[in-house]
Amino acid sequence: MTSRGNDAVTKARDLIARTLTDYKSADISSIGVEPPDDGWALAPDALRFFLRFVEQSHPRHVVEFGSGLSTMVIATAISQSNLSTKFSSLDHDPEFTAITRERLAENSLLRSVSLQCAPLVAREFYGKVLPAYHLKTTLLASKRPADVVLIDGPPDSLGGREGVLHQVFDFARAGTVVLLDDSSRPGELAALHSWQEQYADTIQVIQLQGFAKGLAAIIIQDLPTYNRPHTWPRVDPSHITDAGLREVVVELSQLSPRDGRMVVVDNGDPLVLAASGREGWEFLQRDGIFSGNPIDSEEAIKALEELIAQKAQYLVFLKNTLWWLDYYAQFAEYLSRTFETIKQGNDYVIFDLGKR
Repeated sequence: MTSRGNDAVTKARDLIARTLTDYKSADISSIGVEPPDDGWALAPDALRFFLRFVEQSHPRHVVEFGSGLSTMVIATAISQSNLSTKFSSLDHDPEFTAITRERLAENSLLRSVSLQCAPLVAREFYGKVLPAYHLKTTLLASKRPADVVLIDGPPDSLGGREGVLHQVFDFARAGTVVLLDDSSRPGELAALHSWQEQYADTIQVIQLQGFAKGLAAIIIQDLPTYNRPHTWPRVDPSHITDAGLREVVVELSQLSPRDGRMVVVDNGDPLVLAASGREGWEFLQRDGIFSGNPIDSEEAIKALEELIAQKAQYLVFLKNTLWWLDYYAQFAEYLSRTFETIKQGNDYVIFDLGKR
């Protein structure tokens, strides 16, 4: 972990400790009548902690899984305190999403939150098939990593919450604080145990004491290996026989500093990354292994935004992957609209991901 990552994790621990000392005085009157401690919604004590943590930390981006009372409380705080916080709220139920949207509109709070209905789908995480939110990253309130995440869904009856933390890593950073509601229930305890086994020192789990239905804070201490850039054994560029690939390597060496991170659409052959002496990612890559082409443009955009959050600076297409720019039309339109094309030859295209 970098020194900046260490600082962020230390700050997160301090914020949790500070919030525990005075969260009981947080004002949640914006929701009207407080919910009971044993209801389906967040208990009042968890709502107060969530609110006070946001007030103390001034996050740039808050994400919640499971809309409702918490959406109203945080949106009200952002609006009334004139915070610059971007707030993304997701729920799997279209009817419940509509009710939350209506309540936000009635209180002139829709501008304070990006509300998204994200249906549940089955996804495999580390050999287990789990429910996950089919969210659109382009509809999140911010492209920045989340500073605070609340997990209050999906319900046990739809498979529980184990899959959600795996998703959180897609837009987390070192120091991100994840709050898990209902953490004393068997399903949530099992999820916490599974996360600790899977992520080990990557996360720190703190069971906060004294909450009616349980509340756990998970501090992201580092990102899993699948999100980290890789460095390949150095290959002498003069050994490359293909003139087009040699040209790409020369351009990358001239364009970027030694610590510049590359994303190369290379069809599973990391030769360009190895020859240019830059760390980076094969696109698409999971768990350090090339995982093939995206299903659609949405998956490609989401995966690229994840890597940009990890400081990826350049995106490179080679001659055997230029077809992407025709086949994935929405992805190509997103690239041309969002980033500068800084070099283009017959056999390659290079986008500058730092120039939006």
